[in-house]
Amino acid sequence: MRIEANRFRGTGLCAPVLKACPSPSVHVSAVMALLARCPAAMKTPLVSPAALARDLGVATIDIKDERNRMGLGSFKALGAA
Repeated sequence: MRIEANRFRGTGLCAPVLKACPSPSVHVSAVMALLARCPAAMKTPLVSPAALARDLGVATIDIKDERNRMGLGSFKALGAA
């Protein structure tokens, strides 16, 4: 196995709005300002699969459908960004 160093580690994004966002951020206004900079950001739709809820014996289930969010196909890709 060959291990490669990540030459981008620690470079991050230099946008001033990011400096105001602690990790994890508890400042809603800073997060909202960051999302406003991204034209592809949008609310994630919820789906409520009634048959699944019935099969599991619960009243309702709400699932965030992240498949089309920002064209990434996966919420994990968004988190990595």
